[in-house]
Amino acid sequence: MLANHLNQDSGQICDQQSELSPSLAITCAQTALAEIRDWAGQLSDYGWPHFGEFAQRCQSLRPLVKNAVAQARADKHVNSKDEADDDPLLRQLDLLIDQLNGVGTCFASWQQACRAYQQICDQFMLAVTDD
Repeated sequence: MLANHLNQDSGQICDQQSELSPSLAITCAQTALAEIRDWAGQLSDYGWPHFGEFAQRCQSLRPLVKNAVAQARADKHVNSKDEADDDPLLRQLDLLIDQLNGVGTCFASWQQACRAYQQICDQFMLAVTDD
């Protein structure tokens, strides 16, 4: 069975993102990133690409990533939460969403889109882990 959007428990917890501790904000974003990656992998296995749905899932993920990155940067005294929208990771996520929606340069294949998403996941982990 294909993975759904965030499972009920993590979704309900993560909906309260403005009140989350930094570690829980990061965990929620990590869970959401992994669930979307698993979903995209399942679609790849079945040969059923859904670029528009991939874009919608990434768009719904954006606030979680923004909050987690802002929390991690604040903990490292790198950026304030107000500067989080200008974070390179969020700009890359926005570009991915646009490309999945067919804006600008589109992906040539589902695998290319999945690789771009995996790069964002990897960069997220670098952004939120302790240096």
